[in-house]
Amino acid sequence: MRYFLAFAVILYAKLPQVVSVAPTPTARDDGPGFTCQYEFISDAEVKNSLLISKMKLRKVPSPIQYEGPLHEYREHLAYPVLAHEKSGAAQINVLDYFVVYKDPGHVVGVFELTRLNKRISCRRRNNPLHTQSSSDPTLSLVHTSGAIVGFQCGVHLIDVQLIKEKLLFALGRIRKREDALTPFTGTIPGSKGSHLMWSMVDKEHPSSTEESEALGACYLLTDEFGSFVQVSFRLLNGEYYRCAVKIDSNALIPTSRTTNRKNLQGGFLCDIFFDDGYLSSSRQLAQTRNQRQLKYPLRQRWKKMGEVLLWPIVPSKKVHAPAHTVRYYLVMSEKYEILKVVKFFKSKNHFKDCPRVTIDMTQDPENCDFICRDARVSIANLNEMVRVACGNILENVNYPKIYQGPAFDVSGPYLVSRPEVFIGNMFGLKYRAVITHDCKLAGVLCGTRNSLEKCLRDDRSTPGGPSNDLIFELSRDLNHVARFET
Repeated sequence: MRYFLAFAVILYAKLPQVVSVAPTPTARDDGPGFTCQYEFISDAEVKNSLLISKMKLRKVPSPIQYEGPLHEYREHLAYPVLAHEKSGAAQINVLDYFVVYKDPGHVVGVFELTRLNKRISCRRRNNPLHTQSSSDPTLSLVHTSGAIVGFQCGVHLIDVQLIKEKLLFALGRIRKREDALTPFTGTIPGSKGSHLMWSMVDKEHPSSTEESEALGACYLLTDEFGSFVQVSFRLLNGEYYRCAVKIDSNALIPTSRTTNRKNLQGGFLCDIFFDDGYLSSSRQLAQTRNQRQLKYPLRQRWKKMGEVLLWPIVPSKKVHAPAHTVRYYLVMSEKYEILKVVKFFKSKNHFKDCPRVTIDMTQDPENCDFICRDARVSIANLNEMVRVACGNILENVNYPKIYQGPAFDVSGPYLVSRPEVFIGNMFGLKYRAVITHDCKLAGVLCGTRNSLEKCLRDDRSTPGGPSNDLIFELSRDLNHVARFET
């Protein structure tokens, strides 16, 4: 509740003055960070707070738009330093500490908000802060464009809530200068300096024997100051493997904007959007078929995930008895937990992960005529193109194709309809409708296959705004879909 109060104070309070004061050092202030009036805010606390802001968590504050006299820059965000625990005089005089940053993670500064509605700028100490702590950009998760939903360690998915709790626990231990911290003796590509490792098991309060055994091989790795580096799990041979970060690219990252999305459909996007409902039905069928000792579900041992079960899924999204060979597979744990969906490439004999996406089912489609190089396309013609393209989404035909390019106001992912020629155009100019996977009109394209551009609405506005990014249409590959067993 205090975070939302703090946000309200920032957004609506008139701030008569900004004060800079002499700092008072506190415990664990020997590293880089910010010295405030009563306390020291470490870079680790700042970085971990920004990481928490990227996680898909409940009951955490959202970033707000920063508007104030402390910094000259515009379009910056402010977020509370959740990873810092106030002590001493700060508990009495400070409402909260905030980091000011420019998305995706360029830190501008830190300020404290006092209970007298004053913002006091904290002084930077040591080298400038960079949220990316290594040469490998994937190690800096504050630069991700989607919400972090977890970490896949073999067949086990580590929830972000546990990561958050373990991060705060690690910072507390380091801040108190406690002994018996466990150093990480392995190497982390792209990351320099010494590292600490923290078991994901709460040894004092384990939830269950089975879960403790699973998490016992999983570790949170931080630098010596407690800043997040990665999550890893220990293989049977003693080596450590980096857990994959699970990103929901279409999830709503908390921002200062409000939204009213009520019906979000999750699933995996290959050439086809396999929704969670279909996957759940497939999982139930797989459990039933397993009792009949048939070929599927197929048990395999994957190097990075251990024992998994493969179940064929088909573009028609009909729950049938499985085929001998197909293009797409549902990957499950031995307990029939859904892990992911993969696409099989027969020529290369390997699988490729399909990204996890979420589609907003409550969006309104575009509903006006469009202007393509001074030629008008009526909404009636576009709606007919949408109807035809929508009917072919689950079919192995040339169109619709996959859209790759700048976004529209109607959120994607997108498909491109079969092109149509403008009547009476001597140059054979063609236009295409851009649709979502739930058949909403998102925009219109015109031009040749190698030179596509967005068309304008009839009021001359551009859906999604103007962009110089290239636009492509990519073929979908639904081959290798076998006939079903009878």
